Amino acid sequence: MVDEEPVTSSFHNDAAQRESVNRQIRIVYVTLKLMFPIFNNKTKHSMSQRDKNIYVIELDLKVLEDKRFRDANPNYVEGKKCFYVGRTGRTPEERFQQHKSGYKSNRLAKKFGVCLRPRHYEKHNPMTYEESIEMEIEKTRRLRKRGYGVWSN
Repeated sequence: MVDEEPVTSSFHNDAAQRESVNRQIRIVYVTLKLMFPIFNNKTKHSMSQRDKNIYVIELDLKVLEDKRFRDANPNYVEGKKCFYVGRTGRTPEERFQQHKSGYKSNRLAKKFGVCLRPRHYEKHNPMTYEESIEMEIEKTRRLRKRGYGVWSN
C-alpha cells in the first residue's frame, strides 16, 4: 500500500478564486451590456440619464466575525476599516436609512452599518445606470486593493 499525502483544505483559496471569477463575470456582463444595449432589460431607462449613485457604508469591525465576509476578503489587512459598497437610484442618505430600517436591506449593512463615508463616493455621483454598475465594481476593487474589508453585491 502506498502512503498518500494528507488532503488539505483549500477552501480559503477556492473562495478567493470564486471571487476572482465572479468579478470577471460581472465585468464581462457590464461590457456586453454597454456594447449591445439590446440585451439591457432596462430598455425604458435612458442610457444617458445621470440619476444613479454609488455609496459606501462603514461597517463595524464585528463584521469580521462573519465567515462569508472574511472569505470574500482574503487580502484584508488587520486593523483596517470595513465597508459595504452599493448603488441606488435614491440619495446615499435615503438608501442608508433603508438599510438600517430593514427595507430592501443587505444583511451586513443592516446589522453592522455605522455611517456613510461620502469621501469615497461624492466625486463620482450622479452617474448613469451603466456607470453605476461599473463604479460599484471598481470602488470595491480599489478598496480591497488597499487592504480594506469590503462587501458588495
